[in-house]
Amino acid sequence: MIIAVANQKGGVGKSTTVVNLAAAFALKAAWARPENPDKILVLDMDPQCNTVITLAGGVFSDSGIETPDVSLADFLGFRTAEPIMSVVKTSHLPVRGAGNLQFVFSTSASMKAIRNELAGSGAADAGFRLVDVLEEIRAIYPYIFIDTGPAEDWLTTNALAAATHVILPIEPAGFSIQGIEENFVYIEKIKKHMNPGLKVLGILPSRFHTTYTTQQDIVEFVDKRYADLILPVVAERSSIYDAIQAGYDIFSFKPPRKIGDLISSDPATEEFAKVAAEVEHRLRS
Repeated sequence: MIIAVANQKGGVGKSTTVVNLAAAFALKAAWARPENPDKILVLDMDPQCNTVITLAGGVFSDSGIETPDVSLADFLGFRTAEPIMSVVKTSHLPVRGAGNLQFVFSTSASMKAIRNELAGSGAADAGFRLVDVLEEIRAIYPYIFIDTGPAEDWLTTNALAAATHVILPIEPAGFSIQGIEENFVYIEKIKKHMNPGLKVLGILPSRFHTTYTTQQDIVEFVDKRYADLILPVVAERSSIYDAIQAGYDIFSFKPPRKIGDLISSDPATEEFAKVAAEVEHRLRS
């Protein structure tokens, strides 16, 4: 399964969603088969590369992860004959995992350059480059998560062309609700012209302020309009922000006392655990 997390609007929690869902899936895989856990892979198609930065140790960390000579952009631009596994790195996350969360190395500068290159190339395969890249390794990973940028550009198009499913995080605000329909139009174009099997896995209300009456009303509205698609709500919490700033997923930043549990005393762990459980359920249905 290849799950893209996408929304043309920025600031809705796409990178945070990818990091925490990937960590949850990696922990579950480690507990299910400690001797030989399934590996989870993350790709960052957002030119900001915040997800890669977090998985590599965070903004303020010297992770010690060796920087390869090539990166994801070189594969998207057909500039290397190296195998894609040469730029797959193992994350320090989740802390209580089994070293089974991996990511494809990329840099902000190179992803911005390849985005512009694809946009100006006019190549017939410009939207299918990631499909070709993943063909070599998709069988290795039962779950691949892809982060995307806040734009309807060639990088996001590549992500959706390669994905089997897409999750739409939204912030409970009026403009975000309007954006849902715009995203659906974009997804339908991808399905029609590039990837007919792409499915919307769910809409994820994130950055929800529990004390804001307006946001409560918006969540209720979205729940009624898209009842079959709504995922459990994730509230706006300082611990989620602090975890990402420190280079951690929420389950590593606020770990439970007992190995084998995702949920600790921090409510953010319960919220993301519920999202992960529902995503897993829908993928298996």
